[in-house]
Amino acid sequence: MKVQYDPLLTEAVVLQEISRRQDAGDPGLFREYHIAADPLYHRRPDARDAAFERLHDQFFIMLGFAESVQRPLRDFPRIGEQASELLVALAASSAEEGADLSLGEANESGLPVRRVGIRLRADRFLNLPALHRYLRHELLHVVDLLDPGFGYEGEIRLAVASPAEENIIRNRYRLLWCLSIDARLEAAGGEPLADRNSHGREFDAQYRKFSPTIREAIFVRLWRPEPLSHSLLLQMATGSQALLRIAGDPGPIGSETPRHVPLPGSPCPLCRFPSYHFVEDHNALGALVTEIQQDFPDWRIDDGLCERCLEGYAL
Repeated sequence: MKVQYDPLLTEAVVLQEISRRQDAGDPGLFREYHIAADPLYHRRPDARDAAFERLHDQFFIMLGFAESVQRPLRDFPRIGEQASELLVALAASSAEEGADLSLGEANESGLPVRRVGIRLRADRFLNLPALHRYLRHELLHVVDLLDPGFGYEGEIRLAVASPAEENIIRNRYRLLWCLSIDARLEAAGGEPLADRNSHGREFDAQYRKFSPTIREAIFVRLWRPEPLSHSLLLQMATGSQALLRIAGDPGPIGSETPRHVPLPGSPCPLCRFPSYHFVEDHNALGALVTEIQQDFPDWRIDDGLCERCLEGYAL
């Protein structure tokens, strides 16, 4: 598999390392770099840019940063066997970071060309052990995408009522997938990107509508060494029923079920306008339930309603 490095990444990482060593009282790398770089400024602009790219590539390799990327890659031979190219690019922020798989046109064998892309912030290279943990985590995402059993078929398209609802579903999908990745890394004796307790807190925050008992039952069954499929992850991210099935028989842990509250940004069951503020306190409805059901016979209290509808019925 061919590995390519974004010139913006190699430049940022090399200059960052030069600055780091200068701040630590070691100007040797600064002098070595400028001995090679200063003559390049006298070249034509087009030749100068290409020369600086080659220079940064050389220093990136010499300083061991290329090996720091490829070392975790060797832990996942399936990627090298099934993907034709890996591009390591610069991420401007944490939100841009991550690994992905793109499927191109079919090759001579009739199979789609697979390319792996990884975006990294330059400051990841200031802590190489942490970089290795991050790359192993992200590369295991790629392993899943390459696995036919995972069932990835390209970009996920969601039938949602608003961009906010789509963001929530995608965030939950990512949360559940990352949880599965780190559970498998830990089971294999590796070091996860985040430990069990950290994932547990994030899971609790995302699914606070479940009772603590139900949340614990679901989380225990999710934190396992076996991978989860794409379709199951999507089902769990979009609705509660798949998660309840994961929890198993609620009998031993109580018969409670989670309250259903529409996702922020989804349409109100009554007025059908998107809302970010739904009524969560059933006691606030009181006798209004009967009034609402006269207008909406199929509506149930667990369906929820927006605050504006509540105000209207209260008036």
